[in-house]
Amino acid sequence: MRKLSERQWFNASSFLKTRARKLEKALFEYEFENGSKENVVKELVLFQNSDGGFGKGLEPDFRCEHSSALATVIGLRYLTSIGIEETNEVVKNAVDFLLNTFNREKMGWEIVPKEVETAPRAFGGTIKKKVNGEIQVQKFSATFITIKTSFQLNFKGTNRLCR
Repeated sequence: MRKLSERQWFNASSFLKTRARKLEKALFEYEFENGSKENVVKELVLFQNSDGGFGKGLEPDFRCEHSSALATVIGLRYLTSIGIEETNEVVKNAVDFLLNTFNREKMGWEIVPKEVETAPRAFGGTIKKKVNGEIQVQKFSATFITIKTSFQLNFKGTNRLCR
């Protein structure tokens, strides 16, 4: 495995510290400079909406203010990566959002809300309207799986079953 030279490390670190969002700076500090979990959570919670889901441009490829399953899973990944427990309110609210937005008929989630169409976004995903006005995103299928019978949300020992 190739490693960064000291100069490359300095350049990468300097770039993050001067150009990245505060969330990425906090994550970098946590991973490489003994930064605190609390600082990461402090920055991450700024992307959490009152419904418990994450939005507000957490996923830089789409700057939708509204909560989405995609942004919420990303938020939960960040929380998991820093070892935040399932009893944390940020986690509980995000899990509640996922439980509340689960579509039992489709046995899955709408990956992004319809408001994503009017939000600034990258062109990486294929977004098209359905006849009934719902949005279907096609190239993000690796992130979400439609389940046929039931699903479980597992987060550090929490095991919630939905049918």
